[in-house]
Amino acid sequence: MKRYFESYDDTKTYYSPVGELYTPEIIGMNYVIVNSGLPVLIETDKSHNIFGGYGLLAQYRDTYDIDDALTDEEAIIEIERVANLPQPDPEPTAEDRMAAALEFQNVLALPIE
Repeated sequence: MKRYFESYDDTKTYYSPVGELYTPEIIGMNYVIVNSGLPVLIETDKSHNIFGGYGLLAQYRDTYDIDDALTDEEAIIEIERVANLPQPDPEPTAEDRMAAALEFQNVLALPIE
């Protein structure tokens, strides 16, 4: 699922993922950081109507290693790009490697016909 981000707008009404109405007043009461004056990002959907999460722009810059020389709008575009990159395949665990080695041993022990 693609992730979208936008700057918090204290005049916009959002909906929660379960359909609850999030007016600016409700968001301000539940998420006090939006009233701090600091740049806050909202994680949303393609239509920009769902309130999927929030965080400070500085946090997202640190998380995704975004250059401080970029403007806020350029940083949001870069955050979206980096957040939506495909995740690398996980490294096999020790258990996975042991299971593969045991399976290979069993294959080698099969009688040759």
